[in-house]
Amino acid sequence: VAVAACAADCVASTLGFAKQATGSYQLGFLGFAALALVALLVIVVVAGWYLYWNPLTEELAQAQAEEAKLKEAFLERKKQAVNLPELKKQLVQVGHGRCAEVVFENWRLPQSIVLAARYHDDPSRAPEPARDLTTLVHLGVQLALEAGFTHPLEPRLLRLPREPLLKALNLEPDAVTSIMEGLSERVLLVTESG
Repeated sequence: VAVAACAADCVASTLGFAKQATGSYQLGFLGFAALALVALLVIVVVAGWYLYWNPLTEELAQAQAEEAKLKEAFLERKKQAVNLPELKKQLVQVGHGRCAEVVFENWRLPQSIVLAARYHDDPSRAPEPARDLTTLVHLGVQLALEAGFTHPLEPRLLRLPREPLLKALNLEPDAVTSIMEGLSERVLLVTESG
């Protein structure tokens, strides 16, 4: 009731002012209509914001908070993740390649075989005289792992791509295919005959 009385008083004073200024109520009505349209536009914009955009901004804020939580959880899990090759370097002072090198030297095997055992995980580090044999041993390890023959000390996947190894040994990919065919059966024959 008080708002209606205030509005009526506003209308009356606006019309009275227009009558005194121009001698007509018509400009007063036009001014009042313009003010009413502006007020209506403000009400529509505020209501639209409140009813449509406000929930969307709240939902966006919640999604951003959830994203921040997930990112924090991811970073925490990443800190806890174990880098096995790095952990092996920290914990194992002597790798299996070095152990094989020591054993083979004590058995007085040829130096090329000793070096091939030492560097078979990374043939590029082997000294030049033993590099071909080391590359061949590495290729053999790759083929054995692919055929399902694994050992706890050998990595499951070797980092070196096969193509450069084949090129270094002047072998064609078909040579590997023919070696892989029947490899499992030949290994079983050797182990059974032993």
